[in-house]
Amino acid sequence: AEQEIDEMQRQIRGNLIEVSQRKLSAQEAQTIPELIHCVNDAERISDLALRVYRKTDRVKGGLADPDVRQNVMQLAAQVRQFARATIGAVRDGAPMPGDPDAMESAVHEAARAIERSLWSDPRLHSIQANESLAILSVLHCLRDISRHLGNIAVRAASLG
Repeated sequence: AEQEIDEMQRQIRGNLIEVSQRKLSAQEAQTIPELIHCVNDAERISDLALRVYRKTDRVKGGLADPDVRQNVMQLAAQVRQFARATIGAVRDGAPMPGDPDAMESAVHEAARAIERSLWSDPRLHSIQANESLAILSVLHCLRDISRHLGNIAVRAASLG
């Protein structure tokens, strides 16, 4: 699947570069680099989503504290909601139903809160190091996914 997405990215970028060599209006010419950035962000999201899948698969059911697992799942759901809103806005050429910067900030703050709980809650000291590292990696990936979604949302809004 990862190779397929990488190939799609190459094809789309190639098509955009080909289109950019045609006679375009100034606005159309400015749109091409923005679209290339969106394609790159989308490909990066796919890489990060695969990392999240691999990390969560390793610790599935193995978290010592169900609250941590629940918080991570809620954060993942928040990121999915952000992704749906971004996809809908791009697909429909409509504004986002919310502020992308606020959505991204909310994801970052929730991830930081989960990280703080890992370090400060004595009940969580029983989580093994590899599980803690996997959780931290998932949180980092979810923050990065939200950053890329924000990039796409902002670019799509500027193109509309």
